Amino acid sequence: MTSVVDIILRCPECEGLNRDSVIASSMPCLMLAWSDRDSIPPCRTLPFLRCALCGRLNARSSFEPLGPINHGRHEFFLRLGGLDPGPVKVMKRLRGAFGWDVGEIKSRLASLPVDLPKMVSLEDSQKLHAGLTEDGARCEIMKIVIEPADPPERLDAPWAISAESPSKLEGAIHQFMPGEKQGAE
Repeated sequence: MTSVVDIILRCPECEGLNRDSVIASSMPCLMLAWSDRDSIPPCRTLPFLRCALCGRLNARSSFEPLGPINHGRHEFFLRLGGLDPGPVKVMKRLRGAFGWDVGEIKSRLASLPVDLPKMVSLEDSQKLHAGLTEDGARCEIMKIVIEPADPPERLDAPWAISAESPSKLEGAIHQFMPGEKQGAE
């Protein structure tokens, strides 16, 4: 499987933070191939990037890599605070969500508020929350931070702009090759 990771790069000109993507792993069998044995790698990166902040064109290798973006890790759980007088629908939903038998559900609901088991996905927590409130339960979603996310300046860094093809950049390439002159004088 091919996987891509978002990373942060520091511009060599303005030292601003840019976001870029790199291939973390790829499968060579996914290359485009023809019967004449020619092939194209699945992803080719151009050797130049344009900083999204200052607009300067630089060699990709001159950007300082600062590592991948950390979006943090969280777990979610529902705190069940109360029930309407007829809790049968809530009990059925809890049995479907967690596989508990009726005895376990009754023992958990005997002492409200009660925390339900942790979930990794916010979407799953929101779906269960919506279903339980529809069935007459009063509950709230709680979040536990396992690993904090990067600071906002890293999370909100703009995307570096991929340069055009090298043939379109011929006029600017000489700035990356000191000692060589562009064209004949």
